[in-house]
Amino acid sequence: IITPAPMSSKCNPNYRDTGERHEDACAIAKLMLTLWFEQPQTFARAHELVMSSPDAYTLAQVRALLQREMPELKLPEHTAAQAEQMILHNAKLQTMLGPTLPQLMVGSTVIQGRPYTLARLRELVAKEGGAGREIRMTKPE
Repeated sequence: IITPAPMSSKCNPNYRDTGERHEDACAIAKLMLTLWFEQPQTFARAHELVMSSPDAYTLAQVRALLQREMPELKLPEHTAAQAEQMILHNAKLQTMLGPTLPQLMVGSTVIQGRPYTLARLRELVAKEGGAGREIRMTKPE
């Protein structure tokens, strides 16, 4: 389970002081989660673009980046209900598990950040008795 939570007090009570760089973090998270729920085939590329861009700190910058790099993408003007629920849920998990997210939980193993290779992820799953299981990205229920 990967649990991203915006670094902003607007939607995550774990942050008291939202820095200027994270002013639009909640709006960006809602946009990206809405893409994940409604256009899952576009999410991986959109996420990679946003996370690797040194200039994607405001919602306007993120939208401009995605429109420029993925002109075929239909950017939503609304927020999926599941997106708001997921942000609240992830903030609660962050309160319980600690301040560093995303966290990957596989069985009893919790790691900070993401495993940078599929081999590392398979290793974690195998350690927890899940060897041979299919590993793929899925939407939460």
